[in-house]
Amino acid sequence: MATNKNTKNIIPATHTVQKTNTDLTVVVLNSKSQPAVGAKVSISPADASAVTNSLGEVHFKLGTQIKYNITASFDSNTVTVPYYVTPNGATRLVVNPTYVKSVEDKLHPSVLSPKGLAYSGISIVVIVIAVIVWKIILKKKKKD
Repeated sequence: MATNKNTKNIIPATHTVQKTNTDLTVVVLNSKSQPAVGAKVSISPADASAVTNSLGEVHFKLGTQIKYNITASFDSNTVTVPYYVTPNGATRLVVNPTYVKSVEDKLHPSVLSPKGLAYSGISIVVIVIAVIVWKIILKKKKKD
């Protein structure tokens, strides 16, 4: 087997995250995927918050953390998404709270959601009717 003598001097590349500040633009979209003006956006652990401008944008200067949680609120929908700082990574993050919330609701339905409450109510009515019918049948059997 032939070997290439030039491969001895190759130094493996290392993946390091730069410890410099990163400018991040968060764009919030409404239910029609248009810029959401006046959406509230906060970022932690930076403990910073702002309201989106006429383009649906808000700008943050990130510190040296590697992971941030970005929370966007608009039209009674609030979502939190993670953001990871990577070398040459994205410095623009688009968030659509209505879309993300609808996907979360489908993946993790809540009993307290309108659908959950409706299903719970229907279940209770069915159980009550079954108990009433069962008691009527028992009374009939005792009379016979």
